[in-house]
Amino acid sequence: MRADDEADFQAYVAARRSTLVRATMLLGAAAPIASAVVDASLARVRRSWRDVRGSADPDAEVLDELLRTLRRLPDPGVAPLEPELADQLDGLAVGVRRTLVLDALLDRSGPALRDGLPDGLPDGLHPTSLRAAADALAVPRPGSHALPRTRHPARTPALLIAAVLVAVVAAGTWVGTRPEPPPPPEPRVERVEMFVNLAPVPWWAAGVLHLETSQVRIDDVASFGQVGELAVVATTDGTVSLLDADGELEEIGRTRPGEVLLVEEGWALWVDRTHHELVVFDVASREVLARQALPAGLARPVAVVGHDVFYVDDDGAHVWSLPELRRGPYDLAGAGDLLDVAGRAALVRRDGDVVVYVDGRPVPRQHLGPGAAYPADDARLSPGGTRVLLWAATPAGRQVQLADAGTGVELATGIERGETALAARWVDETTVLYAVARGSDVPAQGEYGRLSFAGPLQLRLCTISALALCRPVT
Repeated sequence: MRADDEADFQAYVAARRSTLVRATMLLGAAAPIASAVVDASLARVRRSWRDVRGSADPDAEVLDELLRTLRRLPDPGVAPLEPELADQLDGLAVGVRRTLVLDALLDRSGPALRDGLPDGLPDGLHPTSLRAAADALAVPRPGSHALPRTRHPARTPALLIAAVLVAVVAAGTWVGTRPEPPPPPEPRVERVEMFVNLAPVPWWAAGVLHLETSQVRIDDVASFGQVGELAVVATTDGTVSLLDADGELEEIGRTRPGEVLLVEEGWALWVDRTHHELVVFDVASREVLARQALPAGLARPVAVVGHDVFYVDDDGAHVWSLPELRRGPYDLAGAGDLLDVAGRAALVRRDGDVVVYVDGRPVPRQHLGPGAAYPADDARLSPGGTRVLLWAATPAGRQVQLADAGTGVELATGIERGETALAARWVDETTVLYAVARGSDVPAQGEYGRLSFAGPLQLRLCTISALALCRPVT
């Protein structure tokens, strides 16, 4: 880091750290955990501080990372709050609590959000009372505590996908001396070669993006989608670009590294990391259709069904209708974390499992009774919503399961004993494309020293019915 960037970062830490730690305690974390969360978040933001300080709102970038880190913790401990205040805060919805705390301590919400708060809040939850309660909290010194070690089985497969195959599934105001934002970079041209793709969908591996009739050499691809002769590509640094048939790569946006890029129904959707907005980009016309401001915290697009955009943020699940720009809560929001929507079906993650809903009602898993959930880390519906693909990280590798969404009847997968699917996606209502490897070639959970996969890999296309009829495409 350059000396002036380091000095600016240290000035920000001196001005903000204590307030951020106190805010994290008011959001429900124990003092040691709050201190560790803030220190870890600031350490991550420091790596890209030059970009952060040049953004329109550095506080928003820091809060994004802080809330993301807090959400990853399995147990934030017990906040050192007075019992009455703790009970009042615990009784609030997550989004309301966050709005109250960040408004009181960091003036983040603005009048529009304040007006949306419930009436009749207790005196203890008014901004002056929350600031007084925060001032009474002791702040641990920097570096005095470390984050508890956590396992992330649900995210491990995504790292393998990024390394081997990427398929479109989806996956107070501080004022400093900040430079003017740099101008958008000039489009760059990647190497394009003619190519006949035997797989029915585009795919990426070993630095080559394989499209329908061509292949493009491009490194560090995290996710992508194709619309006609155009593709939208997100690289591992969070840059979102439009790729045309001549190999010209033009930057159209930026999201946070590792965030979801969704390409469906001819649209590309991502969460803009500077303004924290959900962006809807029409690929064919090469223009942004709409932007939706989001509250601070985690957010991601989930699905596009017709002209309805489904997305989630810390306030729950929402449906946003274009072009009318009508927006409202999605009815299943209270059931858990929304994973996918297609046809009449929706998938929700609840207590670590996946529940299938059809017409708003949970569908029992075969033989397990009403409302029984699938023990899975993630899942995707087929394009019409009639079938569901689920996967889970196990000691034996990444395991996939297929089921009928309407009946819960389990279907054959086409993955043999001793094999593991590094990636999988629906091609159509009855066909799945897998990236398959021998289980013995894949790093086991806990083998954190092995960060890449270098064994033989097969792309396998399977037609699913009572049996799975499969053929290799590579």
